[in-house]
Order: sequence, then structure tokens, then C-alpha cells
Amino acid sequence: MDWLFGSVQDHAEREYDSYKPGKGRKKDWGDHLGDFLTGNRGAAIDKAVEDLHVERLTRDKGVVLGELNAQPNVNIGPITKDTDKLVLDQQIAVAKPKAQAYKDMMTQAAAAGVTINTNEIKDVNTGYALIKSEGEAKAERERLKLKGEAAATLRESRNFQAGLLKAANQRDDNREERLNIREDRKDARQRLENLEIRKDNMALRADEMKFKYAQLAQTERMNSKDKKDRAMMALLSGLGNIGAALTV
Repeated sequence: MDWLFGSVQDHAEREYDSYKPGKGRKKDWGDHLGDFLTGNRGAAIDKAVEDLHVERLTRDKGVVLGELNAQPNVNIGPITKDTDKLVLDQQIAVAKPKAQAYKDMMTQAAAAGVTINTNEIKDVNTGYALIKSEGEAKAERERLKLKGEAAATLRESRNFQAGLLKAANQRDDNREERLNIREDRKDARQRLENLEIRKDNMALRADEMKFKYAQLAQTERMNSKDKKDRAMMALLSGLGNIGAALTV
């Protein structure tokens, strides 16, 4: 049959320009006569034209359509035999800015560290509201964190200063204690020295008293001897006088 009328695919290529989505290919009396003579060959050509329509639209629009439909806020139906290219182009034109807006929102969410559940949030405005809310909450958490860290640092600094003051006071107390010990030792040495001095003074006074007593004793002995000598001289003188008188 193909050698006589040509292949189904060749007919589909020739007939595609007359194809109207949702209506099929345009047929004249010759097409109807051919369909009658060839039986189901006409239906096969119709199916081939429809497949060719889907194939060409998928080739031309499939990639961009897949990218757009990947965004949660875009939902363009799949390409079928009834898909009108003009209508599809209009849908793509409308969807592109919506998809780009969603991409921008997701980019901002990622930069802000906010996780967007694309299964729940499909509206850009809702997404931006969540980003703002999460951003404010995150800023508040960061503020509280920094406040807590600052408080902890302040406590640590105060504890450190208190420790330094305590150590300084302890050093002062230890120094004062050592000074007191040194003063006590100095006072003890002074008392000991004073005691030794008093002992030396007492010994000196005792020696002086002994010396004075010795002097007095010697004086007494000398006075007694003088008295004896004077008495002896007086006695001798008296005896001499008596002898002289007897001699006369």
C-alpha cells in the first residue's frame, strides 16, 4: 500500500500544516475517497498527524514548559494532540514572570536561611511574608543569643575581677600577717635584748656595789689601822714621857 499511496508518516508530514488542535486535519473529497478505499489507513494518518503535533510541540516547548512547571506556582497542562500552540505560547508568556518571581523568592529565602515548603507555599506573597517573619524571628534569636553571650562575658569578667580582687586581698592579708609576724619577732627580740640589757645592768650594779663595799671595807680597815697606829703612837709617847720623868 505504501508503494502506491506513500507511507503514513509521509502523509502525516504533508497533512500537518492543515491540522487544527481539537479538530484534526483538514480533509477534502480526495482524503475522504482515500480513507474509503484504504480502510483504516485514514485513521492511521490521523493518529500520525496527532503524534507529529505532540512531537513538534514537545521539541519546541518541552524544555521551557518543564522548567516552568517545576515552579510550584505554575501549572501548565501536558502537551497533547489538542494543545494549541498559540494558547500554549500565551500560557508560557504568562507563566514566565510568575516562575521568575518564585525563583527570586526562593533565592531570597535561601540567602535568609529560611526553608520554604513548596508543597504548602505556592504564592509568592505568602513566601515573602514567611521570609520576613522568619527573618525577624531569626534576628530576635540572634539578638537574644548575643545578649546572653554578652551577659555571660560580663559575668565572666566580673568573676575574673572578683577573683583578682580576692587574690589581691589575700596577698595583702598574707603580707600584713607576715609583717605582723616580723613585728612580733622584732618585739620578741627587742624584749630579749632589753632583758639582756637589764641583766647586764643589774650585774654591773652588783659589781659596782661589790666594788663600793670593798672600798668601804678597805676604808674601814685603813681607818681602823690608823686608829690603832695613833693609839700605839700615843701609848709610846706616853711611855716615853713616863720614862723621861723617871729618869729625872
